[in-house]
Amino acid sequence: MKRKSILPRHPNGLKTDFKAEVVAAALLQFYDSAQSVYIKRLGNRGRAKKKDIARIWEDHMSLTPCDIVIEVNREGIYDYMPEGVFHKPTLGKIKHGTEAVIAAIREQRRQENDNRLFFSPFEQETFLQEIFALSIEQRIDNKGLHDNLLQLIYPLWPLLEQLDTATAKIFIYLLPFFYMASGNKKWFTKILQSLLGYPITITEVPHLMKIDRHHPEIDFRIKRLGISTVLTGDHFDGNTNWQLTIGPVDAKDATAFLPNSKMNQLLLAIYENFAPEETEIKQKLSIRHKPFRLSNRKNEWSGHLGYTTFI
Repeated sequence: MKRKSILPRHPNGLKTDFKAEVVAAALLQFYDSAQSVYIKRLGNRGRAKKKDIARIWEDHMSLTPCDIVIEVNREGIYDYMPEGVFHKPTLGKIKHGTEAVIAAIREQRRQENDNRLFFSPFEQETFLQEIFALSIEQRIDNKGLHDNLLQLIYPLWPLLEQLDTATAKIFIYLLPFFYMASGNKKWFTKILQSLLGYPITITEVPHLMKIDRHHPEIDFRIKRLGISTVLTGDHFDGNTNWQLTIGPVDAKDATAFLPNSKMNQLLLAIYENFAPEETEIKQKLSIRHKPFRLSNRKNEWSGHLGYTTFI
């Protein structure tokens, strides 16, 4: 019974000309190591009218150092060597007959293949460097399947390491939009809703400054009430802050937003980096309360006094 192969023998169509390294990086999904793929350079004799990839085949006879062979119409190191370095001129004599010329050409082709195989380790090393780069690029593009992009973002946002993988991936998807919507209240609300999965409401509240009752620098001889000084207490300085309300949130899920929690630390970092510079954000949590008995042993979650539980 003939075994069915997953290899595309001729991956290029009429309108495509895939690069050999790109195809090799895709084939690595089915093999353990990049050493399993070997690119064989045939020279550029047919490149003017053919695709980059001549054909792809599996080597089960150990004729090459790898399991998969991708033949490409490219020049190798051998093609840049001076003529006659590896073999003598075979077609210089006119007295040769047709059969002798054909035999000489075959011998020259055999020597050429052997010499190309001699230079193949050096060409393969260059190929491996490029295929590793393309493989990492493909894994970064497939953010839903691999965590390579997360590994790049972790040093910039160490808080993401404390979150679950799903939330961290959602955040890196939204990170460019956070920069675009910096200071825009409308879009800032929409992006936070996408990140948290709960309704977000932002209202503007006065920015109150607390005046100390006994300030050591106050001298009433040079102060004018209402012009250069005010009475003690909270006073509006003309600026506004944002009051950000999250929710309503179920009581069992509200623990993720408690002070010093991982999610709350991430939110504070977002406020610090993407909110308007002179605007303070006061976070408020709207909890959807559900009555229960403290003595009930069937409770699936524990209450937090002052947040999810009130006596």
